[in-house]
Amino acid sequence: MERLRSTIPPDRPALDTQAEFVHNRDFHATLIECCENRLLQIAAQPVFSALQTSLSRSGLPRVFHRSIHAHHARIVEAVEAGDEEAAAAEMHDHLAFLVPYYEKAWKTPRLSATPSR
Repeated sequence: MERLRSTIPPDRPALDTQAEFVHNRDFHATLIECCENRLLQIAAQPVFSALQTSLSRSGLPRVFHRSIHAHHARIVEAVEAGDEEAAAAEMHDHLAFLVPYYEKAWKTPRLSATPSR
């Protein structure tokens, strides 16, 4: 539980998007690891990689990161209490919150490589 809690950064000082992503990735990776579901651990890695690339370009606002920290804290509280239903509900709410941000980040125009002549 301590390792999971350590992935939630304090709200101050504000971190850049890349550092926030690392904390968020570590939270989810640690939570998945605690579930001891090796297949989910393997399947999550390419998702984290794709999201990191997309989110680093999206310039997410500070309020987004604060919301993520709060979601993660509530998930940890439910897990620590052994309340599976509450943990599942908190994770569902968390993922539902993320969807529009991830969709927007994914649709952000990417720089295409131009062939050199």
